[in-house]
Amino acid sequence: MKYKLLYSLILITFLCECKHSTQANKAPEWTKNLVIYEVMPKQYSEKKNFTGIMEDLERIQTLFFNAICLLPVQERDESNNAFNPNSPFALKSFTEIDAGLGTTEQLNLLIDSAHYRNIKVLIEWNFTGTGPHHIWRKEKPQYYLSDSQIINKHYNQDYVKFNLSNNSLLKELRSELKSFLKANKFDGVVFYNLDQMPAEFVHQLLDEMNDLRPLLIINHSNSFIPNAHYNVNNNLYQKFQQAYEGKLNVTEFSTMLDTINKLPVINYVQDYLKNEKYGTDANVFYNAYKYYHMLTYFLPGIPWVLNGQEDPQFETLNLFSGKPFSQKYKYNNDFYRSLNRLRQQNPCFWNDNPQNLPVKISDSNDVLALERTAGKYSCVGLFNLTDHAVTYSIKKDYTLYYDAFNKMQVSFPKDKELNLGPYQALIITNAP
Repeated sequence: MKYKLLYSLILITFLCECKHSTQANKAPEWTKNLVIYEVMPKQYSEKKNFTGIMEDLERIQTLFFNAICLLPVQERDESNNAFNPNSPFALKSFTEIDAGLGTTEQLNLLIDSAHYRNIKVLIEWNFTGTGPHHIWRKEKPQYYLSDSQIINKHYNQDYVKFNLSNNSLLKELRSELKSFLKANKFDGVVFYNLDQMPAEFVHQLLDEMNDLRPLLIINHSNSFIPNAHYNVNNNLYQKFQQAYEGKLNVTEFSTMLDTINKLPVINYVQDYLKNEKYGTDANVFYNAYKYYHMLTYFLPGIPWVLNGQEDPQFETLNLFSGKPFSQKYKYNNDFYRSLNRLRQQNPCFWNDNPQNLPVKISDSNDVLALERTAGKYSCVGLFNLTDHAVTYSIKKDYTLYYDAFNKMQVSFPKDKELNLGPYQALIITNAP
């Protein structure tokens, strides 16, 4: 009897742990048709604060974005910082809100206002370092890799990078995040450089976040983290660069597609870091950027759009500039409105169905032709990855379909020679 009781207790404990682990690694249900709009709070509006973002939520909602992701809103080193001057993560504090943006109450009012419009709010986070004026740099120097500010006449970046082998630091980092999330009603966190953290730290972090409340966890680093709900598709931007330079064919792109079909990913043409490094997508991929955006929506995963791309932007967005990004053109508003509405209403594009993954429907080396299906719904994406007009054919008949943007009825017959112009892309669906 004693052994039966002990066995029962062990079994219950095991089942509870398995259940907890399953819950911890399952993305929230609302991510199935999510579209993320990345926001730089100080550069977002003339007001340069939370109120300026809140007053624009109605416009964001009319474009059918259903999530915004804020770059760090905490106090940050912005001047006289020679160690990591361009980093949005050069923070003075992990928990204190930047007074220039507003108060904790105003931040949560912004989040509540977004929730009222069914818009989720995410925050970006980095555990690997701070700005040089963080209080720990003075009071807890053992948390950092180096005490030397200058080495060989150069500013030493290790002066602001954490010593991630310090267990006291790791514990305090988790505590700081937990405190921040308790005080603010964010729906998820985008973690940068999570692949640099010890594996045990990541496990404990995930458990603590899910104990707090169900939160979306996104890994934005160079390596895949299985504990995260979604991982950023780092290879995609490189593929766009290769395609634009005429160095990529459909076979190479399909290899990446086979990989991401098995992984929950975030797809983007550009985020803040890419913008800061390479310049705007409208300049880098001048003739093709909109078609690349269409592809990020058609691929499995969550599309990510940098604020201002709907304008579009022709000047690199500067995190430390007092100048807000422009919204005077609005050339692409209808483009994103159509893409976002299509994603949210058509189950072909949702992430909760492993049966709706893209299937190739052409053997062309120039045109990436894919179909996604969900029950009676079907969507076809046709993407010319080259800078010249091409001919191709498809393996199925698609009759009584509709162009996703102008809703015109179209038909694409099987094995017939079809044409696509340079960098041209089409998305058609049987759901008008």
